[in-house]
Amino acid sequence: MNSIKTFLENQIKLTLDEYKIRPERMISDYYREVELMNDYNGRQLYELLQNCDDANAKSVLIELDEDEKTFTIANDGNEPFDAKGFNSLLLSNLTSKVKKTYIGNKGLGFRSIISWADYIIIESNNLRLKFSREIAAENFENIFDQETRQKIL
Repeated sequence: MNSIKTFLENQIKLTLDEYKIRPERMISDYYREVELMNDYNGRQLYELLQNCDDANAKSVLIELDEDEKTFTIANDGNEPFDAKGFNSLLLSNLTSKVKKTYIGNKGLGFRSIISWADYIIIESNNLRLKFSREIAAENFENIFDQETRQKIL
């Protein structure tokens, strides 16, 4: 598990370093994400269920808590995320799913869900990975000084 965490920390650092060097890469990635969210709009639940099937789940928990404003989908799949699986969540159009039996194969379905929520948490293989607009904004603020942020925006 520690090696997966270290691998992911290094991948995130590499991406942030590349954004510092090439801000246009970040802009390109952002617009790609917006396009994906639009293309997959209305398919998000279907995409989550496909992920359960791809994990060979025998049972799936779907829970909507209106009071806490949370939506949870969990499965008992026997194929936890490995380093490649987690990495595919960090980069669009990259997948660790190479078997013909998988329904999903580009990591795009998960990416479409980001537009739904303030944050998303993936728990697998004793790791917890959080995606949020807040984290993205914080990274943006940390990477670029005020002058560069104004040029980008």
